[in-house]
Amino acid sequence: MSPEELGVEIGKLCAEAFDFIYEQFKDQPEINDELKKKFSAERERIFSRLVPLIKQQQQLSEEGITECNMNAGITVAESIPDMEEKSIELLETIGNLENEPDQTFLMDVQSLYMILSFLDMEEMQQNAPELLKYVGF
Repeated sequence: MSPEELGVEIGKLCAEAFDFIYEQFKDQPEINDELKKKFSAERERIFSRLVPLIKQQQQLSEEGITECNMNAGITVAESIPDMEEKSIELLETIGNLENEPDQTFLMDVQSLYMILSFLDMEEMQQNAPELLKYVGF
């Protein structure tokens, strides 16, 4: 797969994750077991496909990684209408989760919300090693 194709595939998964989170949280739902199960299942589904793609991305040259990441970002931006507006809404909702006692649920939400961050493995290893391990790296 070329860096461009890889970036597009990664971008599509990132957009799917964002759309999922937005749809689940847009009406400020009650955090219950059903919602937690949905997040767990979606995280597993997305990352079972994303981890192999990111491992391929890590094998690219520095130039290839840059091209891949650029295409991932473009794909996300093109796939999510009103992304800036939706991001602001989500930040508020996710910020309200900081007192949520269920750490597994928080990790599911964080991993899906921060999905583009996984493209910078070095930074993730420094700043969120537990999240890397949680999603299968």
